Amino acid sequence: MFEPEKLPVPDEMGFFLHPDIPDDDVKQRCKALGFNVSAVDMESDAPELSDAWHVDEDMTAPTRWTPTPPAGEGWILVAKYDTEDGPCAMFVTPNVQ
Repeated sequence: MFEPEKLPVPDEMGFFLHPDIPDDDVKQRCKALGFNVSAVDMESDAPELSDAWHVDEDMTAPTRWTPTPPAGEGWILVAKYDTEDGPCAMFVTPNVQ
C-alpha cells in the first residue's frame, strides 16, 4: 500500500490524495491496515506560504509547499489537501511494532 508510483498528479493548486487512502475514518482505518498517520498544516510548516494563501489569496501557494515529514524514518507523503483552516499534508509510515 501507499506506493509512491501510484500518487496522482497534483491538481492546479498542488492538491492530491493517494488512491490507497480510505474514504472514511482515515486515522483508524490506516492504523488497522498497519500504518501510522501524521498530518502537518501549511500554517505551522510554511508560515510565509500560509500568509500568501490566506492574506494575499495566492491560490498557487500550496504548489510551492514541500511539507516537512514527521521525525523518524519511513514517512511517505500521501496527500496534500485543503481544509477549513488551510492546506494540510498527510504522511503515513508502516507500524513496526
